[in-house]
Amino acid sequence: MSLSTADLPDGITPARDARSELAELRAQVERMMQGRGTTLGVAGGAVADGSRRLREIVEENAGVAAGAVRGYPLVALALAAGGGYLLGRMMAGRR
Repeated sequence: MSLSTADLPDGITPARDARSELAELRAQVERMMQGRGTTLGVAGGAVADGSRRLREIVEENAGVAAGAVRGYPLVALALAAGGGYLLGRMMAGRR
């Protein structure tokens, strides 16, 4: 199916129609990219807030962990040794 210039409205040529469609597509892409930047900015802010909260929680609980190690040094040593052993076994199984 081929279009002839007689099939198009007055003043519209195939090249002009293609140019206008291309301009419209460029405008749509530009709008999409602007929205994407906003979305990424919001996501980046959420990640920054989450990491800040995580750091605060770790700092608060570090004192609790240090107190538990001071209060029960042999239990802490046994847990660390057991954890190291299990980690070593898991890593050896990956070979």
